[in-house]
Amino acid sequence: MIGTDFYPTLLAAGSAALPKEYPGDGVDLKPVLKQEPKAADAAPRTLYWHYPHYGNQGGAPATAVRRVTGS
Repeated sequence: MIGTDFYPTLLAAGSAALPKEYPGDGVDLKPVLKQEPKAADAAPRTLYWHYPHYGNQGGAPATAVRRVTGS
């Protein structure tokens, strides 16, 4: 799960459709939350994180990439 998944998941929970112009960078995780069969077999995707600046507590710029392959 990543932050961009909240929007499609909340829309699905409210029985609302995604807008046509939605760029598709998040997925509906309602089946996972409802523990439905095959919910863990999510489509493979690559997740990216980027922290672009120095923090006031010693944090330094960093990037991570994770390929999620499903089960």
